[in-house]
Amino acid sequence: MRLQIPLFAAQDKTDCKYRECCVCKDKKVPLQEFEEGKMTEWYEWQTKRFPRKSTVDKETKMVTMTVKEKEKGAIG
Repeated sequence: MRLQIPLFAAQDKTDCKYRECCVCKDKKVPLQEFEEGKMTEWYEWQTKRFPRKSTVDKETKMVTMTVKEKEKGAIG
């Protein structure tokens, strides 16, 4: 489980979002060090076309679907 660290005091106030309020202006975004070239995985939404058989007229038609697929790659 990953905990979310609030980056600004009030999400509904513009001065907080732009880091202009006295509480948020000096906050730093925590960044995590990484090894360049290290393999990692992530999920990505992709639009793909698939052949699909119709239940009504039994014809095969091409349909477009947005699917969430796991991708792999190197950092950096």
